Amino acid sequence: MKCPDCLQADLQTETRDVPYEYKGRSTIICGMRMNYCLHCGAEFVVPGYFPQWMTQVTLFRASVDA
Repeated sequence: MKCPDCLQADLQTETRDVPYEYKGRSTIICGMRMNYCLHCGAEFVVPGYFPQWMTQVTLFRASVDA
């Protein structure tokens, strides 16, 4: 599958720890299966991992907003 951002390269898949920032605070979302582009650097959560991504993001945002 070609990168939807740059259309220049096929996406690669691997498990990564992904930095995430919200309201000036940052965290690492650990163990996410990601598709990424070697050409432009875009990253996309593999669809089956999206619920895990949203859970971790929601918990982090709640801790920042508390």
